[in-house]
Amino acid sequence: MQYPGKAAPMLSAIKGILNTPNQWLPLAVAGTTLFFSTFLLLQVSPTLILLSMIPMLLSPVFVVITTWRHGNRLGLAVSVTSAVFVLLLFNLPILVLFALQFALVGVLLGEGLRKRVAALPLLFTTAFASTALIVLLGALYLAGSPGGLSAAFQAGAEAARTAFETQARHYGLDPEELMRYQRAVSGLIDFVKVALPGLIFFNAFTIVYLNLVVSAGLSARLGLDGSHVAPLREMAVPAAWVWGLILSGLLYLLKVPYLKWVGLNAGLVFLLAYLLQGYAILSFYLHRTRLPGLFKGLIYAIFLMHPLLMLLLCAIGLFETWIPFRRRVTG
Repeated sequence: MQYPGKAAPMLSAIKGILNTPNQWLPLAVAGTTLFFSTFLLLQVSPTLILLSMIPMLLSPVFVVITTWRHGNRLGLAVSVTSAVFVLLLFNLPILVLFALQFALVGVLLGEGLRKRVAALPLLFTTAFASTALIVLLGALYLAGSPGGLSAAFQAGAEAARTAFETQARHYGLDPEELMRYQRAVSGLIDFVKVALPGLIFFNAFTIVYLNLVVSAGLSARLGLDGSHVAPLREMAVPAAWVWGLILSGLLYLLKVPYLKWVGLNAGLVFLLAYLLQGYAILSFYLHRTRLPGLFKGLIYAIFLMHPLLMLLLCAIGLFETWIPFRRRVTG
């Protein structure tokens, strides 16, 4: 990977600091704290709120690189120290939950890269561990609130419904359109209630994937061996995983509520795997073109933001179980 302008000398200097733990520790703590705090420090418009969250989502990168180079003890030291600084700066107890999640992601990813674990199992095991931690800590946090879990979920649903209805009135919808909008919002809230574990996993997987890609991309410049991390275009889901998706679908079709719930959430996990494989196929074909990197990035973004295109990629990723799209071209 080529780095333009002053980026290459800067990364070379960071490489020298990385090899010295006593010098790297304060730099990693400062970087983690700054990245994590960006979302809280910047006052941006709602349209830019997702952009302001990107540094926060990438804050585990410093822990990943630390653990990859020096082991999990120094990685934990970076995590704990930066978490203390964040809590001292903002005094928001809820941040402990996110700090613990990002620490777990950073240490597990770094340790997996250190032990040369393949990318796909590393992605999913780290995302599962992160999801389990969030569910456990979230349940403990909500259980302590007045009324317990059910009351907290109900209050959240009512707050979301009120926010959506306020937004709808802002756009001046007529009564019939407003009624359709309210039904759609109610359906969305009901879906979130039953698919919450799968959606939490989707969020955790996104954080893990972003940090893996960035860490692997920086590895060569920082003197870390990332040769075992295959590029996206080569990533493939094991053929046997399709049976997990089929079983999930069968459970969802049953009329037993709990089995239906398990089938829905497990199905979302498997569909995410095939969405990733669909992106791998898209990356494979884009890599064979001579399009500038900016246009390739725009194509990725379009497919990421459009629900129908995401479903298309998911279907393509699933059908590669039987139709080897990439092997046919390379052959």
